[in-house]
Amino acid sequence: MRAYPRLVIGLGAGLAALTACGQDPAFEKPLTPVTVQTIEQVSLPNGTRYSVSFSPATQVDLAFKVAGYVKDISHMPGPDGRTRILQAGDHVRQGAVLARLRESDYTVKLNQAASNEADAKANYVQAKQDFERAQNLYTAQSLTKSDYDAARARYESAQAKLRSATESRKEADISVQDSMLKSPLDCVILKRNIEVGTLVTAGTVAFVLADTSVVKAVFGVPDITIEHLKLGQQLTITTEAMPGAQFHGQVTKIEPSADATSRMFQVEIKVPNSDNRLRPGMIAVVGLPGAGDSTPRLTVPLSAVVRPPGTAEYTVYVVEKQEGRTLARRRFVKLGSVLGSRVVVTEGVTRGEAVVVKGTTQIVDGEQIRVLSETG
Repeated sequence: MRAYPRLVIGLGAGLAALTACGQDPAFEKPLTPVTVQTIEQVSLPNGTRYSVSFSPATQVDLAFKVAGYVKDISHMPGPDGRTRILQAGDHVRQGAVLARLRESDYTVKLNQAASNEADAKANYVQAKQDFERAQNLYTAQSLTKSDYDAARARYESAQAKLRSATESRKEADISVQDSMLKSPLDCVILKRNIEVGTLVTAGTVAFVLADTSVVKAVFGVPDITIEHLKLGQQLTITTEAMPGAQFHGQVTKIEPSADATSRMFQVEIKVPNSDNRLRPGMIAVVGLPGAGDSTPRLTVPLSAVVRPPGTAEYTVYVVEKQEGRTLARRRFVKLGSVLGSRVVVTEGVTRGEAVVVKGTTQIVDGEQIRVLSETG
């Protein structure tokens, strides 16, 4: 029994010896990986500019409602004067037939439904006449109650069968109409997904159509800029594809909340494009009004700026070296104008310092970090 205390004492001494040797703890928190960028100094341009890409204000995926084989795709004159089937880039008018399925399957059903409706109507007319005659005889007390009820039941049954046959004929007629695809608007074809002979199912998208008489562009702005934008505001757009040309768009949508990742508010502008000079996918620049200043200013990426919860102040994390360790130090800063994806910092940092641009939400002041890379 006395051997056990000696065993405990021996284990305790062993643990103490391991501790005395200065061995690291078995588990340590891994260093948070971050990406950093050096603070730059630039001259401010006139106002703030954002790169945008145009897309159609209205875009429609035109699909078949019924299944079948594509029998025909509409034609139009090509650049060589000969007709060709519709393709991307062609303009079509509202109501124009773009494609047809093989109609025989649906016309057979329509003819059968029409025949059933005609039979049901003839039975209804006969039952109605019989019922009217029975009413007169019953009123004159020349017909028994049971015979009157039977005539009335035949009439009501014939009436119900006629309604059902009429609905079936209408559905068959709709199916015939649905075997044709018609353009729902004046538009340009962005994409054609079918060929003559293609077997399609209900819901198959045959064409992608777009109304490009108005185009839209969406871009993100930070909260310090969103305050200066309002619905209906006119903005100027330029594009390198047409040097010297200016287009004027209107702010039509401002998201009420910022994106959780980028912390940017999405703004939508629409630009009249009746002459179709602006094409979907074209890159342009939208300018937000602001005063120019040739004085160099310090700038940091918008992704480096953090607003602590419950405060109106902004902070950044600056990288510091201390006794061989790399630390993240929080700095309160004052911000100025926004330059696209960067923002001017008027107080709180100095030129040449490195700020954290990725991983800001995962670190705290004074935490040791691991720098993965430095972006330019």
